[in-house]
Amino acid sequence: MSLSRNCVLLLLTACGNADKTDSTAVEYEGDVAGECSDQADNDRDGWFDCDDNGCWNSPDCEGHQEADTDTDTDTDTDTDTDTDTDADTDADTDADVPWSDLSSVEVTYTLTFDFDDAFEATLESWGLGDCAILTSGSGTIEAIESTHARFWGPWTLDEHDCTGDLESTVWVDVTGEAWTTLRFEEIAEGDGYAVETWLAHRDIDDIEPLDSPSDEGQWYVSELDTTMNEGTATWLGQETTFIEGIIRLDLYHDLTITVR
Repeated sequence: MSLSRNCVLLLLTACGNADKTDSTAVEYEGDVAGECSDQADNDRDGWFDCDDNGCWNSPDCEGHQEADTDTDTDTDTDTDTDTDTDADTDADTDADVPWSDLSSVEVTYTLTFDFDDAFEATLESWGLGDCAILTSGSGTIEAIESTHARFWGPWTLDEHDCTGDLESTVWVDVTGEAWTTLRFEEIAEGDGYAVETWLAHRDIDDIEPLDSPSDEGQWYVSELDTTMNEGTATWLGQETTFIEGIIRLDLYHDLTITVR
């Protein structure tokens, strides 16, 4: 790019020099003695004598110099000091949850065993048969978190007609007390909440279902998804398993939770 520009400048200079040697060229101010002091515009360009650049080097114009006195002192001092100090300090400090006003809980839970009658004789020989275990508990609030509430109070085996190992299926501590934890979920639309999991447990931190609840001091029912209706949630559930892969056993759960 710079090479092309220089070539263009050289061409313009050559053309200028050619005009100077042209016999028909127009005279300029100061090419004849006396023109720089005759008060006449000899080259008719609107300038004459020492004001014409053709006379600037003439002895008649000594001390007279055409200088560009236009000093551009316009300095852009506009400094943009506009600083956006708008800091969003709006922090959601509302720690309330729908169940934040709970103070107590009451629980009743019944587990019923219903075996296949076709194997009654075999079951009797094993000391097994249809039966039910009734438990209940209550407690006062000990902690409320964003996902659950924990209570402490009585947890007892009220009644049962089971025999053998079935008698100890539902865990109850010998002290007759336990933690009761309710894990909640907010209802997507509208006010309220649902109970997702109920747990009775011996150790304060065991608020998640364990793999062997009866052996580890815990009993629970999960995946309830039962909405609290005026402080009460009722859930009926059924599941089926097989003993020795042959004898059908239906288990029925009857759970009622009341909170205040």
